[in-house]
Amino acid sequence: MLPQLDTYWYPAQVFWLGVAFALLFLAVNFVIAPRLFQIVDGRKRIVQADLQQAETLTGEAKMVLESYNMAIEAAKQEISDMIASAAKAENQKIALWKEQCSERVERALNEAIEKTAEKEAELREKLAADVAGITAMALKEWTVDNISPGVIKSEAANIYRGRAGNA
Repeated sequence: MLPQLDTYWYPAQVFWLGVAFALLFLAVNFVIAPRLFQIVDGRKRIVQADLQQAETLTGEAKMVLESYNMAIEAAKQEISDMIASAAKAENQKIALWKEQCSERVERALNEAIEKTAEKEAELREKLAADVAGITAMALKEWTVDNISPGVIKSEAANIYRGRAGNA
């Protein structure tokens, strides 16, 4: 028969079982459990500290992101203002250039008109002189009386000017 099943040894086995459980209970209760609780509490503190630090960093990151977005918006506004001022300056330059070109064209046109008017007057006088000369020659051949060319010239010029003024 097996010794552990022998009823004679039951009281000794129960005694040593109680002693072993008591020692194990005391070891767990006063040595192992406090160390485990310390480790768990330490880990909780570390986790709490990490969570608080994460919340702090999250808040700081949100503030940095917000300031970054504000800086981007300010830069966009500044660039928009710069573009608008550059466009305005270029439009002013273009307007000034157009005005200068218009003035130059107007001056050139006025000069051309003046030159044309001078040339026209010159040609009219030359034409009047030519007509008077031709008329005087024709009258000399057709008439017996000699009429002076100066009289014919002035009369032809008057007639021509009268027609040109009426035309």
